[in-house]
Amino acid sequence: MSRLLIVEDNQVLSKGLKEWLQSHNYIVDCVESGEDGKIMLKQYVYDLIVLDWELPKLSGVELCKEYRLGGGKIPVLMLTGKNLVTEKISGLDAGADDYLSKPFELDELMARIRALLRRKTEETNSEKSYLDVKVLARSHIITFAGNTVSLSPQEFKLIEFFVDRPGLYFTLSSIQNSCFDQESSLDSIRVSIGNLRKKLQQNSSKATIKTHRGLGYRLQRFEND
Repeated sequence: MSRLLIVEDNQVLSKGLKEWLQSHNYIVDCVESGEDGKIMLKQYVYDLIVLDWELPKLSGVELCKEYRLGGGKIPVLMLTGKNLVTEKISGLDAGADDYLSKPFELDELMARIRALLRRKTEETNSEKSYLDVKVLARSHIITFAGNTVSLSPQEFKLIEFFVDRPGLYFTLSSIQNSCFDQESSLDSIRVSIGNLRKKLQQNSSKATIKTHRGLGYRLQRFEND
């Protein structure tokens, strides 16, 4: 299930888009300013950003440019009431992947979202690895130290999440918000992390998932105590 962030200061439009997208099985968060959008992007992992051009305090173009300069790679669909070609080009130059002029049809918005998510999926379906952990997302194959390992769906999501972000710390709550819906309890995530750690050890992997008090969990090189 894809998670979208809508940054739009028109509350009526934002609420309507959220309800409509949720009815199509998307997880949707909404904020009304560029500053709030920046905060959300630091706290959560999204699959796509729907970003209004004109926002209070920090414009959509400024937010997009700042996000790209910081290394952000999530697809950005810019919503704009601007019609000049030069203005649209400036949005694309800021890092937007596509734009949609207001007013727009919901079906066209959905088509643009599907296309951007499909492109993101195709780009991330190549092999990803950290040390001797390899993830083949399209075929759902995971190997630890060259051994193909059977994982539960939750374990698969977790190892893919950690491989994409090696060496970074994540709390249970941030992992839940980034990878799962609220039906996945913190206890079940904690158990899955423990199972992953055991499977890494059983296959003599160079990587392990370490718990650091006050910081959370991270995927790192295994070191004998």
